[in-house]
Amino acid sequence: MESYLCLLILTALIVYVIYFFHAYLYRSHRQLRTCAVFDFNQPLPSYAYLWVRYMTESFRKSQGHLYENNKDKKAITDELVFTIFNCRLDVQNLRKYCSAMGYGWDYPDSTFRDVPLCYPDYFCCRLLTMILCSERFKLSPLGLVRVRQTLSSLQPVDELKKGPFTVQARVTEYRSVLDGVEVDISLSAGRGDLPVWESAITMFSQKTGPHTQSEPADTPDGSDAVKGVDLVVPWSAGVTCTWAFWELCPACVLLRGACRLHLTRPNTPALWVLSRCLVEIEKHRGVDAVRAPVSVSVTFRRSLFLPADVRIRFSQAASDSALRLCRFVMEKPSTREQYVSGEIQGSDTQE
Repeated sequence: MESYLCLLILTALIVYVIYFFHAYLYRSHRQLRTCAVFDFNQPLPSYAYLWVRYMTESFRKSQGHLYENNKDKKAITDELVFTIFNCRLDVQNLRKYCSAMGYGWDYPDSTFRDVPLCYPDYFCCRLLTMILCSERFKLSPLGLVRVRQTLSSLQPVDELKKGPFTVQARVTEYRSVLDGVEVDISLSAGRGDLPVWESAITMFSQKTGPHTQSEPADTPDGSDAVKGVDLVVPWSAGVTCTWAFWELCPACVLLRGACRLHLTRPNTPALWVLSRCLVEIEKHRGVDAVRAPVSVSVTFRRSLFLPADVRIRFSQAASDSALRLCRFVMEKPSTREQYVSGEIQGSDTQE
């Protein structure tokens, strides 16, 4: 009797392994190699497969080196671009994002408040993970960090709440630099033929060895007095970010965990640092400071390790009467070392 029971358990285990391999690994592998366009309502490449791909590419490729793609007949195109259509904005997920970034749980429901400018970036994290884990991506995904980013809101991000929308991620350029390789990745979100939001991210893959630190940017200055906000960033900030990202893309959280294995202290995502700056600017300057049409350009200078004390300084710079220009930095108060610096430029003209 016991032998039959053991045989039954072994058979069930084998069947489950075969099912798991086919449903979560093989199907996703075939999807990622032969498809460039996905339906949000249909199964997307699984988180388990993305994690396996990440580990495989990390061991296969060295950091800071540019690899040429092998000619793959099964690949739909040599251009690395993924698109997901029929996406819909989930209110509960939006609330988790707002809570983790400092807006508060009631932010999306508040009067005269649009969906946060950085939310589409957060929504595209799965697309970005698919790009980095693709075998056609020419860099090792291990150790990639954001160094620069521009965001443009052509229409209010609230347009994405009105119905199905499409998001896209595309690799636009690789560049060899002194300490490694940079890659430009563009993200976009829109409804039909109406572009709503665009972003260009520059990520850096560093060669092993000492890295040349970027020079500090100029401090905010302008016609108005510089305003500063002191914040205490506790350990829990990392937990809330993990909680928010886990529901949308668990593989993204696992990838961040793998990147931090060599670190003694947790750090916050670059997206959190940028979002927190925009939160404080909106609180003190009003929603018009980030209202569409608007463009944000930032440079990420160093990682923010937790816990930490930070100061966000911003000023309304002198500019043409038809333009809004606000410069900002997040820095360490004691040493003035900058974590991020950037500027917000918008138009006051109404069409």
